[in-house]
Amino acid sequence: MARRLFLWLPADEEANSRWMLQDTAEPTATTVHEGLEAASLQATGCQVIVIVSGANVVLTGAHLPTRNRQRIRSALPFMLEDQLAQEIEQLHFAIGQREADGQVNTAVVERRHIAAWLARLRAYDIEPDIIVPDILCLPWTTGR
Repeated sequence: MARRLFLWLPADEEANSRWMLQDTAEPTATTVHEGLEAASLQATGCQVIVIVSGANVVLTGAHLPTRNRQRIRSALPFMLEDQLAQEIEQLHFAIGQREADGQVNTAVVERRHIAAWLARLRAYDIEPDIIVPDILCLPWTTGR
């Protein structure tokens, strides 16, 4: 895909969403626009990256001895269960890469939030490729 649509979906459903279009062949700064209706007109043929409030996402992880992705997927929710306020059946676990020390970084979000985000987007025929919490959109600097 030659274009990316970055779409900020505010926690308040009454607030306007903001978006910007980026051509990956010419990644320069572009204008920020408002509204899901306008974004839907641009979404076709784009990689759609939706940015949501980090207040709805828990970033955590656990050390697991296995490298087997299926075993990690099965065990991780139970390893994190004591750290989370909700029942694990109500949660979605987005599993990241396993670090060299066995740490598996994970983003945890309530399924109802994902359902609400998708419903808002699909009402405008927008299908996201990626949903990411805003905190992960900050530049990363090692050691700080």
